[in-house]
Amino acid sequence: MICPVCDYDNLPGSDQCEECLVDLRQEDIPQPGNEVQRSIMEDPISVLSPRVPISMSETSSLGEVVGVMKEENIGAMLVVDEKGALRGIFSERDLIGRVIGKVESVESTPVSEVMTPMPECRKLTDTLAYAIHSMYVGNYRHIPIVDKAHKPVGIVALSDIINFMESNFRDIVTRRFERPRGT
Repeated sequence: MICPVCDYDNLPGSDQCEECLVDLRQEDIPQPGNEVQRSIMEDPISVLSPRVPISMSETSSLGEVVGVMKEENIGAMLVVDEKGALRGIFSERDLIGRVIGKVESVESTPVSEVMTPMPECRKLTDTLAYAIHSMYVGNYRHIPIVDKAHKPVGIVALSDIINFMESNFRDIVTRRFERPRGT
């Protein structure tokens, strides 16, 4: 890492310049280079206006859950306990990987047997970067948004983030991929 004061080439990750002893910790903090990066790094998840989640009891049958998912055209269902706290999530991926060809009766099997238990969650105040990172690392398409009591207050799909970026930063995103005229 190059010291911004004396131009000394320090080891990457150094907290202090070996030459002039200036504090280098702030130099490692990523800074946004444009409005899109600023939005991802600073805006809270609440800017996405997460849709009110549809949830069902952990005792609901797979048939009931899949029926509601189909009727509501949603890719994931939040599963809650009797107090309304999040217990799991059941997604299209769970249907494909844990149900098809493995469950004998969708009408008698409770969703709790095949859901993803205690999924990673975010709060409305967490940044978009935090949500995107969680979804990328965990390979999730949906992430529940919960309150302090761990009750669902929203759900964010990867498509929600893409739609937000496209609608708010279309000019920046498309400008990057435009070809100069005459080439």
